[in-house]
Amino acid sequence: MTFSPGLRITGNTQAIHSAKTFPQPEEWAEVNAMREYARQPLRVLSTAVSIEPRALFPNIISSGAEAETSNLLKAWPIIEELYDLRRSQEIHRFLQIHSYLVPLLLEIYEKLTVYFEPLFARPILEVITDPESENDQDLFVLVPTQDSPAEALARLDQLNREWWLDVLHWARGKVTIDIEYR
Repeated sequence: MTFSPGLRITGNTQAIHSAKTFPQPEEWAEVNAMREYARQPLRVLSTAVSIEPRALFPNIISSGAEAETSNLLKAWPIIEELYDLRRSQEIHRFLQIHSYLVPLLLEIYEKLTVYFEPLFARPILEVITDPESENDQDLFVLVPTQDSPAEALARLDQLNREWWLDVLHWARGKVTIDIEYR
């Protein structure tokens, strides 16, 4: 199956009620198309222009309050496949509240495969709670590496300069990308 951003994929997503519920046959085409699209080579985008992450998935990622939950349900299997989730239930709850981050996480993964090629292991998602305020949580995207600290930080700095700082506002202060040394 080939997927392109111009192709509209429809399916019944009402059967997906929780992260533990697997897609029914009528949703498989939609989920598989999203997975295949996420694996496609990165399209070269101008780093001088800030692009809303939703623009990368115009016909799958919808907008509006009800659609945000649907987006998470559609993308959750892909997020589980792309990332190593530390305390997955906590991440799922966090993304239910901050569902606008779902398309950004898909784009972050694409960028990590470029700037940290080859990836040593799957990037890690972890929700960190501020010890001074239990209500203040952030999602950390940790890039596991065996590179020297100087090389890993140089790659992270390049990612920040060439892309992350231009799209940081889409994270609304809720996502941090960092290095995890192994």
